[in-house]
Amino acid sequence: MTSLAEVVCHIPETAETVQEAGDRLRISAFDRRLFEKFLGLREIRVAPDRTYSDRLVDAAQRLQGLPGKEDRVRYFIAARTFRDAATASEAPVHAAADRLGLRNAVAFSVTEHACASGLLALWTAGWLLRDEDPDAMALLVTGELAPVEGFYLPQTAIMGDSSAACLITADGPSDQLLSYAFRMSPGIDEILKMAVMHSPDMGDVVTNYSSVSLNEFKKFYTEKVVDVVQEAIDDAGVTLDQCALILPQNINRISWVRICRRLNYPVELVMLDYMPVTGHCYAADGFINYTEAVRQGRLRPGDYYLVVSVGMGGGFAAMVLRH
Repeated sequence: MTSLAEVVCHIPETAETVQEAGDRLRISAFDRRLFEKFLGLREIRVAPDRTYSDRLVDAAQRLQGLPGKEDRVRYFIAARTFRDAATASEAPVHAAADRLGLRNAVAFSVTEHACASGLLALWTAGWLLRDEDPDAMALLVTGELAPVEGFYLPQTAIMGDSSAACLITADGPSDQLLSYAFRMSPGIDEILKMAVMHSPDMGDVVTNYSSVSLNEFKKFYTEKVVDVVQEAIDDAGVTLDQCALILPQNINRISWVRICRRLNYPVELVMLDYMPVTGHCYAADGFINYTEAVRQGRLRPGDYYLVVSVGMGGGFAAMVLRH
């Protein structure tokens, strides 16, 4: 059964307030007030001098179970939101693998589910490891560098530069993957077409893609999250009441208040502690929140918990694991 052997994160020391981020990203005064007063964001952590490859290595180097076992890593998987992270002559994921000494690892990226790609990558790693030796591992890394300047999610989230890394085994004693549910909005193709038609260049494609998607999300976001959570717990053979915690993506607090109201689940059991100070860190959020939940002792051996993520464009994903 796919298991998380170790999860770590790297949170940059440099903090940027909402007002400072607003100046850099050209966020309107209205949106700044919205982020602070209603959405619960105080600051984000930034690492402007770190490249995409640097950010992956920053997290992976914190793994205590990696030194001396690099040769056991068969797969090095980078989960990210944006498909284009480098020019054709660059290979940042392979460069990160080389820096980490992963001589036997196949390095590749998973991007198809945008910010939900972290869960897809975890599921993929488990399947790949089934055909490997019992002591083989996969190393999953998350963290991102937006391909255009000024990128944020209007009236929803500001992006942070924190990253995370996980060692994954095909069978382990804790943090076992019990189920994985994923749903794609049927309107994804139309959303993408609208974005491209109204955007003359790559920068506008990315920004307008988010804006158009967000308008669409407002119609069904809560409903789709509730549906995928229900599917995940049904597949795992547990009830929501048995889940000790939900590890969310760090979009904003209001969205989770609404979701919890629909689920009849206490919002206090949603791990939102990092959201006000890290911002939304793409596919890394769930893993970052796991590290804080463990640090606070909020997950005990045998506890069931959910990891939930949503990708721009209509991807909704949830997993149930047993600590």
